Amino acid sequence: MRISYPPVLTDRVAKDLISKLLVRETTSRLGCMHHGHQDIKDHPWFEGVDWSCLSSKQVTAPWKPTIRSDQDTSNFDECVLCSALLLPPPLLLSACTTTHCRFTTLRSSSSPTYSYDEEEDLMPFTDDGSNWASAF
Repeated sequence: MRISYPPVLTDRVAKDLISKLLVRETTSRLGCMHHGHQDIKDHPWFEGVDWSCLSSKQVTAPWKPTIRSDQDTSNFDECVLCSALLLPPPLLLSACTTTHCRFTTLRSSSSPTYSYDEEEDLMPFTDDGSNWASAF
């Protein structure tokens, strides 16, 4: 797979990390091989990261966004706002107002429910030979 990077991304180590995370074949993708997440942590892009300090929340954030309220979504791009994985239903209701949004709001007399149109995102499943999905 050929990846096009924006002109502002010139760091070859960052490009290497991104390309290894985007490998289509899961068995060859960084983080999915024998050493799992340790392969990601050992990548040169993360050189100098103190993972124990990070996990114990002793690292100062390089940037703290201004947040006006619990429901302030102004720091997210519109496309991110359409992700049900990031927003609980009350926020999703207010966020998904654009015509290109793939989430649709369904109203009922009691409470709103949400559905996601997956048709364009579905790819047929093919076993990679590991038989990992046999338990499902």
